Amino acid sequence: MPVKTTVQEVRDAYRAFKRISEEVRLPQKPAWRIGRLLNRLKPVVVDFEETQLQLYRGAGGYENGRGVEIKVPIREEGEDPVVFMERQRDHEAAVARLAEEIRALSGEEVEIDYDPIPLSLLQDDATTKPDKRRQFSPNDFADAGVFIVDDEVKE
Repeated sequence: MPVKTTVQEVRDAYRAFKRISEEVRLPQKPAWRIGRLLNRLKPVVVDFEETQLQLYRGAGGYENGRGVEIKVPIREEGEDPVVFMERQRDHEAAVARLAEEIRALSGEEVEIDYDPIPLSLLQDDATTKPDKRRQFSPNDFADAGVFIVDDEVKE
């Protein structure tokens, strides 16, 4: 069943399920389902990161070993103040365009062909000892978004 969502929601879900898969002990079936979902989400995340990097470079950014940095213009010695102000305005406009392009990219709608994971699949058995319970974060479920569904029967 295809799930329609945004690139940002895919990124959030990918981060949540990646943390769960690496840090939470899961039985075979939930681990398998999460692994398959991560494989479906990863291409969207990688495309976003590559496109984001290109956008940063296009705005004058460069890689500094920890990420990408955009340097603020510095007035050169003897530079005409009017010329410097123009360079500074151009820089500010480029940064504003970059921010808008990244927001637009994050809001792009994508379709992931995958059935949402039922919440019951992630629950501990009633007999599970407290020290053996799975350690999910509330953020995990919030970030999982449309890729997880509450399948509990409501009365």
